[in-house]
Amino acid sequence: MMGPHIDDRLEAFVAGEVTAEEAGRIRAHCTDCPRCRRALAETQAAWDALDNDASPELPRPLWPLLRARIEKPSSPRARLALTVSASAAAVAGLVLGIYLGSQFMGAPSAWQQETWTQVGSLLADGGQGTLDQVYVSGFDEGGDEQ
Repeated sequence: MMGPHIDDRLEAFVAGEVTAEEAGRIRAHCTDCPRCRRALAETQAAWDALDNDASPELPRPLWPLLRARIEKPSSPRARLALTVSASAAAVAGLVLGIYLGSQFMGAPSAWQQETWTQVGSLLADGGQGTLDQVYVSGFDEGGDEQ
């Protein structure tokens, strides 16, 4: 009873996930087929190794050292480097977004130009106004954009 190799069913067989009839066919096939018999022995050995829970335990003194290393506050130099890197990435993203926006959106409308002029004025004035004022001034009494 040789037939085709049954490598794809060996894991299910070892895990007990096959019917009694299929298990009988697999046993009979492995009796006649040296290749599948070896594959079954290897699969069984792998399952046995997993069942033994052979994972090593970390020595107890190691965990407090790892925890202290993880929870250790970063140095001011490291925080500064992270802040500068994040700021540079934000600026680069903003510049790229403005560039790509101008490439795909075409020239800004008069309303957009006026709005950005007002935003620039707010920033130049040290924030004396609010962005809400700029937003609201872009709408007329009826709620439509000007």
